[in-house]
Amino acid sequence: NIAITGPSGFIGKRLVDHLAGGVHRVTLFDKSKHDLLQPDSLQSFLSGADCVVHLAGANKGNDVQLVTVNTGGTAGLLTGMNMFSPNARMIFASSFQVYVPNSMYALSKKWAEEEVAFFSEQHHIKSVILRFSNVYGPGCTPFYNSVIATYCYQIQRGEEITIHGNGAQKRDYIYVDDVVDAIEKSILYVLQQGYEIVDICSGIPVSLNEIVALLTTLHNGKVKIAHTKTSGTGVEYPQKDFSKARGAFSWKPNTSLKKGLQNTLQHEAEHKKT
Repeated sequence: NIAITGPSGFIGKRLVDHLAGGVHRVTLFDKSKHDLLQPDSLQSFLSGADCVVHLAGANKGNDVQLVTVNTGGTAGLLTGMNMFSPNARMIFASSFQVYVPNSMYALSKKWAEEEVAFFSEQHHIKSVILRFSNVYGPGCTPFYNSVIATYCYQIQRGEEITIHGNGAQKRDYIYVDDVVDAIEKSILYVLQQGYEIVDICSGIPVSLNEIVALLTTLHNGKVKIAHTKTSGTGVEYPQKDFSKARGAFSWKPNTSLKKGLQNTLQHEAEHKKT
């Protein structure tokens, strides 16, 4: 029995679709019935759950909203689990940004991770913290928090894409279906300790220039590109790999960047307004 918060989000939709018709019974968080900030409201959502996948969160908004949703919501959910499903495990969706917490979003996720660790140690709620790199793929919202989603949207509409700075800044990108696969494998993973932190990434940092070059090739060379000056190259995150995920629950990414970009471009081609 799997309870999922954030079922209507980018990753949540893919996970729910993937699990539909499978062997798991899935319960979806319903905002009209449940409130993460009110643990007493979570009984019908959590009762009988064997595993809680916590995908709900905010990465836009003011500082108070970010802390309330990400940190407060996680605390409320953990409190509810302690009340109504104390034997359930948690899969917590975190972010590479906690490695360099220079924004309130990153801090709110870092604090949420600390809450997960606290409840694991004090209330014996076993948990897997999955730190995702930059997740992309069909259905990701453009002009929100994904440069790949934005580029694919603009390219399919003949719009100009913008490279800020020299384009050499590198990030790790992971395809959404590989993320869903990691979540499913972590659900079945038998923890050897109270909680574990696992990086979910490709292990291959890629520059904006490389992404644009691939997109240009996939779009038959027809891409309008503009460059703007910017100070610095942005936040540099430490390079990570997926060795722990491979060792813990036999996970590895299966989608190449080229294939992932191709799928995302195709999705935008099919969904653009004519």
